[in-house]
Amino acid sequence: MRKIHALNLILRIISHPSTVDIMTPKGPLLILRRFVCASLLESYVTVVPAVFKLVLSWFTELWQSYRHLLKTELGIIMESVVLGLIQSAYCWPEQKIDLIEAISHLFPTPGNLVDLFYNYDNDIQRRNLFGRLINSLCKICDNQVNPAVIKGAKSKQIQQHPVQAAFLQSAYEANASLINLQRTSLSTVVSFLEHLAEFISPPTLYLDEFKASGSRSSSICLPMLESFVPVSPKPFGKQSSFSSLFANLDSSPTSHKRSQSWCETEAEEKQKEMMSRDRRIRSSTWVSRHMQQKKAQLLHTEAITLARSESIKAAVAMLIS
Repeated sequence: MRKIHALNLILRIISHPSTVDIMTPKGPLLILRRFVCASLLESYVTVVPAVFKLVLSWFTELWQSYRHLLKTELGIIMESVVLGLIQSAYCWPEQKIDLIEAISHLFPTPGNLVDLFYNYDNDIQRRNLFGRLINSLCKICDNQVNPAVIKGAKSKQIQQHPVQAAFLQSAYEANASLINLQRTSLSTVVSFLEHLAEFISPPTLYLDEFKASGSRSSSICLPMLESFVPVSPKPFGKQSSFSSLFANLDSSPTSHKRSQSWCETEAEEKQKEMMSRDRRIRSSTWVSRHMQQKKAQLLHTEAITLARSESIKAAVAMLIS
């Protein structure tokens, strides 16, 4: 009870908005690094669900508010504790469920998920937190559940030994918790994939919103946008089938098709220019190689004539004598 009360007090202190502003490298930040992170590592090893949930909320608050100050410390905790508990075979499924739910709350937006990859996986230390996290969640989803135990626990038998009934009941509860764990990890992976798809998708632009703005730039940019954006300002509705998407195709030439042809001609011109430049480079290299060979032959003949000269022979005779 005292530990829960102490954890609640520390959580209230670090979650206060003014606490982030007073954190400096000289004073409170040193306390935060030396004591708070150390006690966080010690408090993770617990079997009390209330303490474990408080520690998770503590880590969530540190990650959301202090990750720009505690990048190395939070990376070590994420690598050694969080991923270690997810990959451990001795951690309870209930604890893993709470841990995966806390991880999903750490990245509510696509930008937070990309920040994890940029700051740790793309770092020179190469902790690979994002890759290991996705790999661990996918391994949890791949775990197989024994269906025979579930059928045996659900089947009502008239004559059944009490020990066997207790064993089947405990196995059924364990399989149910494993199924909940797989469902939680799968939903987390799906949410991460949705975040990544949202991050890489281009922004949608509608002409109605651009016309309604009435700004000075809209009168300049609107003719250019109308040449690239389709005439209908409304987004496409849901189609009844996939074949109906290609039922009525407009074969008339449009500005988009003309712009594509311009791009193709420009690409062809660039390719021709590159080919002609390669030919010039090859011809120049051949000429330089021929000149180098000719110069080497001249040097060789000069060396032979110098070795056969009478002055060299006289100098060698003087040195020998």
